[in-house]
Amino acid sequence: VKLENLESLMLRQNKIECLPEGVPGQAMKSLTLFHISSNQLKVLPGSLPDCSSLEKIYANGNEIVRIPVGIGEKLTNLRTLNLSSNKLESLPEDFLDRFGEPNVENGICEKDDF
Repeated sequence: VKLENLESLMLRQNKIECLPEGVPGQAMKSLTLFHISSNQLKVLPGSLPDCSSLEKIYANGNEIVRIPVGIGEKLTNLRTLNLSSNKLESLPEDFLDRFGEPNVENGICEKDDF
């Protein structure tokens, strides 16, 4: 299956605990929206930073404790990252290097906050 033209991946409210390796990933070259809210994820996929076209990530309402290294360095088009209602313990250094300390009131980061 070729997914290089896929622009939106909507997987919200499915009780997903983990995603298959590479989903989302490098094969999804056109992906701009990843919506995985209201599931049971503990971590965002390590392949997520390979989706260089991503502009919006909605991962609120999960059990996420960490986000993958590379989000700050590789996702240069990222404008919105919603991580509200999770269990984040820390943010990767590359995220903090790029964006500084975001205003995470309500757990929502917008480009203006960076």
